[in-house]
Amino acid sequence: MLKILENSKWFSIVLLLGTLVLFALTVFELGGQVPNRAALKRRPNPPDATILVGKIEALFSPAMVAAMRPPTNGVSPFYTTYFQPPPQPPTPVTPTAPPPTTKKILLVYQGVYQAAAGEKKAFVKVGDGLFVGPVGSNVVADLVVADIALRTLILKNAASQTNLLQFNVPKEIEVPIK
Repeated sequence: MLKILENSKWFSIVLLLGTLVLFALTVFELGGQVPNRAALKRRPNPPDATILVGKIEALFSPAMVAAMRPPTNGVSPFYTTYFQPPPQPPTPVTPTAPPPTTKKILLVYQGVYQAAAGEKKAFVKVGDGLFVGPVGSNVVADLVVADIALRTLILKNAASQTNLLQFNVPKEIEVPIK
């Protein structure tokens, strides 16, 4: 519908003529007059309408400020427990484990050599260290060398438990902590 009006020459001509008539009426003042009104009378403000300094000082006196404070023990209308997290559940008490009485040590029998006097000494890798000793010497904790052979080493503890170490075979042994 609007496209038809936009493309119509007659509609454009009528619209232009109407605009020109309104323009001519405004240029020739439409024949109207501004209504006559009486001039406004200006009066000064009465003196009691101004703010007096004494009244302002009374507003900020300590008695008025104390009266405006909310009561300290009163309940605030804005206080709520809705947004507080729930209390934490009690943590269970776990008994602590007693300190260990034994430790595990890695032993590797690395060989034997025999001195000219006929005494045999064994090479044993104890953890990161190296032990060299004859029969009857203390290797670690209460383990003592019982017998030295070319391929095996026999260790005994105070309870006469025997541990057999093969040549170059790692073996983990549990020993008491001193």
